[in-house]
Amino acid sequence: MDSVHSRLWVATEKTLTAHDRSGNEVASIDPGRRAGIEEIALDPSTGDLWVASDHFLRRFDSSGNVVFWRFFEGFSRMAHDGQGGLWAAREDTLWRLNSYGKVLFKVRPFGKWWGGDIVDLALDQKDNSLCVINRKSAARVGPDGELLGSANLAGAVRDRLFAAVLYRDVRPPTLRI
Repeated sequence: MDSVHSRLWVATEKTLTAHDRSGNEVASIDPGRRAGIEEIALDPSTGDLWVASDHFLRRFDSSGNVVFWRFFEGFSRMAHDGQGGLWAAREDTLWRLNSYGKVLFKVRPFGKWWGGDIVDLALDQKDNSLCVINRKSAARVGPDGELLGSANLAGAVRDRLFAAVLYRDVRPPTLRI
């Protein structure tokens, strides 16, 4: 969701379109003949759209112009990093890239725990750390790549994990005794 321009970006394998609150298409980006789009991530501070396809990573500005493209073997999950860059996952490895697509670091947050590939990412905008999950584990990675905490949830979770969302009270509850 692009809250700056009040539009929702939607991707199919071959199209990128933005829709207003009424569902009307208000913008589109031509991702090219062989798009093969696998994942998108919006940077809310700039309105730029990161697009991962089979073999490329591209960033488009809010007007739909290509800011850069670079060969990358497909990322399966992506999230903006709160600083113009990108968090991206492929298999069991998490990457952090700056706004120009330069790799800042790679980390394997589930090194010793079973659970397979990374299935979702959720940015904590308070400190720009990232919550990462695979099928059975959760980890928190700092903006510098440091592992801030992790938990193997295999015993606590019967089904596979598939999504992560961070929740924080905007207004903390008032307690009275």
